[in-house]
Amino acid sequence: MNEEEPQSKKLVLENVPAGEYSTLEFIIGVDSLHNCSGAQSGALDPMNGMFWAWNSGYIFLKLEGFAPSSNSPGHIFEYHIGGYKQPNNCVRKVKLNLNGSNLLKEQTISLKVDILEILKEPTPIDFIKLSSVTDFRNANTVADNYKDMFRISEAHED
Repeated sequence: MNEEEPQSKKLVLENVPAGEYSTLEFIIGVDSLHNCSGAQSGALDPMNGMFWAWNSGYIFLKLEGFAPSSNSPGHIFEYHIGGYKQPNNCVRKVKLNLNGSNLLKEQTISLKVDILEILKEPTPIDFIKLSSVTDFRNANTVADNYKDMFRISEAHED
């Protein structure tokens, strides 16, 4: 998903067996198989700016901006989070309860993403102390925070 590309925020799952479901699960990240297979195509195309050529792996989350409290040059902050090997595995599973609405084959589920959760919990991030994470140092801290940024917004039939 790319905030600058609205179409990238709509994911369509095809061939979902009809039935009732109580949870929605997905991972944030790229599994080891795809990380070790070199540059991919589609969403994993290096042209999308989410592939570390210097490390032959994928960036799972990229958050960049400006903050007056940042001690980095130009008051920037940048978080480029990736890595699948222990002890620096930043792949995170998200498991959301469908709150009894039960996903049926022809339904739409809307997720709300609170991007500020990346900076809040379980470890508050202070731009003064941590304005840049672009390698394994502190990446797990940010990954532990980003797994909690998703919520079920609504479920309704198309």
